[in-house]
Amino acid sequence: MPQARGARRSPRQRQNSKNKKAGIPAGSGVGGANAANAAAPTTTTTTAAAAAAPPTAAAPTAAAVPRPNSNNGEVSVVWFRRDLRTDDNPALNAAVAAGRPILPIFIWEPEEQGQFQPGRGSRWWLNRSLARLEDDLKAIGARLAYLRGTTALRALRSLFARVDVKELFFNNLYDAVSLARDCSVKETLNNEGVTVTTFNADLLYEPWEVLGSGGEPFHTFEAFWSRMQCLSYAPRRPESAPARIALPSSDVFDALREVACTRDELALLTEDEDRCTESLSARWRPGGHGARRIFESFCRHALESFSWERAKVDIASTSQLSPHMHYGEISVRRIYYAVKDLEYAAARNETRGVTALSEEAEPPAPYDEMDDASTLAVRRRRVHEDARRTGCRLGDDTPAGMANMPRTPAGAGSHHTAGKPAREVEGPHGEYLRCLGLREWSRYLSFFYPFTHERSLLSQLRAVPWNYDETMFHRWKMGTTGYPLVDAAMRQLWSTGWLHNRMRMVVASFLVKHLLLPWQWGLRHFWECQLDADLESDVLGWQYVSGCLADGHTFMTQIDLEMEARRFDPNGNYVRRWITQLSRLPTQHIHAPWLAPTEVLAAAGVELGSDGGYPLPIVDPAESKERLQRAVDHLRRIAINGGQATNALTAEVSTAPVPPAESGDDEVGEHGGSVPLEGAGSPEEMSNSHAAGCPSREMSPTAAKRSEVAAMDGIDFGKGTLPPTLRDVHDDMCSIDRMNKRKRSSS
Repeated sequence: MPQARGARRSPRQRQNSKNKKAGIPAGSGVGGANAANAAAPTTTTTTAAAAAAPPTAAAPTAAAVPRPNSNNGEVSVVWFRRDLRTDDNPALNAAVAAGRPILPIFIWEPEEQGQFQPGRGSRWWLNRSLARLEDDLKAIGARLAYLRGTTALRALRSLFARVDVKELFFNNLYDAVSLARDCSVKETLNNEGVTVTTFNADLLYEPWEVLGSGGEPFHTFEAFWSRMQCLSYAPRRPESAPARIALPSSDVFDALREVACTRDELALLTEDEDRCTESLSARWRPGGHGARRIFESFCRHALESFSWERAKVDIASTSQLSPHMHYGEISVRRIYYAVKDLEYAAARNETRGVTALSEEAEPPAPYDEMDDASTLAVRRRRVHEDARRTGCRLGDDTPAGMANMPRTPAGAGSHHTAGKPAREVEGPHGEYLRCLGLREWSRYLSFFYPFTHERSLLSQLRAVPWNYDETMFHRWKMGTTGYPLVDAAMRQLWSTGWLHNRMRMVVASFLVKHLLLPWQWGLRHFWECQLDADLESDVLGWQYVSGCLADGHTFMTQIDLEMEARRFDPNGNYVRRWITQLSRLPTQHIHAPWLAPTEVLAAAGVELGSDGGYPLPIVDPAESKERLQRAVDHLRRIAINGGQATNALTAEVSTAPVPPAESGDDEVGEHGGSVPLEGAGSPEEMSNSHAAGCPSREMSPTAAKRSEVAAMDGIDFGKGTLPPTLRDVHDDMCSIDRMNKRKRSSS
């Protein structure tokens, strides 16, 4: 029956009219928001390469995500991974700016991470950190949803089949597993009509922002750090948490019940693991509030003495922020600018010629309320006013990068810094920022060389004749090697899930250089035990100690364990704390109990070699040195047999002995990895100086041969220096590798 003119139409009639204009047949069952989705073009975020690619055929209907039939309302999804914070979270802030209701999610997919599934300590931390994130999101009106799947893509597609998601926001990760997963997620979801937008929340600069003059990535930390400090723009300022977040409709949460679960249902820890980790709660406070509390305490009590006390293992000399930073509970940009503010204030007082805070120069505001925008604004305004008077340049006022802060007092001459190591020139603030730079460097290497978690960055060290002795490896893991410093460190790692940077370096060097066990074994054990298990930082540290990096330790150099103990645990307090059997030994024998007289051992109640006593050394230092020498000779034979070496090179290689054991004063990164100090004078540090290129020393013949080769495996060693008596295995094989390449090209 025809409808009278001006009569009011029913909702069904109005919907059919809209469908007809959109080209949708009547009775197709598509209407409301879904009709608008079917008619309107979909906007996606793609890379420049994808945008320039020719159009491809549409994906089969069976492979596409089925869109929800009910009108639940459009929502934006924020995917939390290792950015468990609401403060300075670019993905969360961008989702708020999009104007849609926001659904925060966390996906637990350990199967997708392969051999690097989170260990017991890391899962304990994750469980507690997620609980704190739930509270932070509730404070701004949001609810965190948990998904469980074998892969992240399957979990996301299952969610998108039930909820009308228009855009997915998440922050970038840089380990090899995450890079492969994120690439697949972006490509698949973009093809299925979901806009995927990613951000940088883990670094000061993205890896592709810090490149050489020719657009090539750097291969040494010094070159990377110098370039990073000279960029023409400063890192982005941290942002505060959103004041309020719009919740999706109740229909969304009803649909979410089919795929979501609770945090307890994720079963991050078994009952036995939960009981074994109860003691961790007394020491650690996961979450953003705990991270800010630790950082505040460090800035107040330990930052000023960081340069000269950072290597001491018997006191709280480091910030211990590594587990907080791994899960993104505190922003690296917030740490950077907080330390910079303190550095500016310290330089201002130094410029005025005072050693303490005067009445005219008020002390920096305490970091009790790091989220208080007014407190930060007042402090920054004061710093800017003083900077203008003293001639300092700040990143906010000028287009300057990280290097704007003068490292010496205004008007000071070059004689103040000539010949001094970097830690004395940069001061404690610059030293700590350098540790943040090492963390950036670990992600930089992982991004450009994603294979480094499996094999050496330098190809010539992939043929090391390792000693695959599982008995020795088990004793190293359990802390029963007979060397007190090593055993104390391994027992601390097993008990607390954390280890001082210097001790990580000592136990790693002992595993590789004394026991000649594969560094990959040590990496896996650390991954299982650490609270701050961070793949990029762990790989950097192990490759550095094993001689696998261009600017790392030489493979042929052992550290002196006794000297390490005397320097970094002089009173034996660290050993006594973790090895109770030795707690009554005198200080002069605490680090070498096998050398103590029998009556001293009896008075201290120490039995060496018995079932209930302390074990004897697992390996003799002379035997371990001989084993390492045989491994070096093996590598040299492979190098010589692989090409036609010159007589001079052959003679030079065959007569070079293993350097004597040294206790290197290396700069160990606060958040993983280490680099040699500038201007250091020990033989081990001189052997590593080829990475920085110091023209003041004479170049050895091997280094001269190396400088003729532009690159090997894509790594440019540069024109450096190397004393003839301390040749590195890297240099010995450089010329041989060039000959092999010529031989392959000619054939």
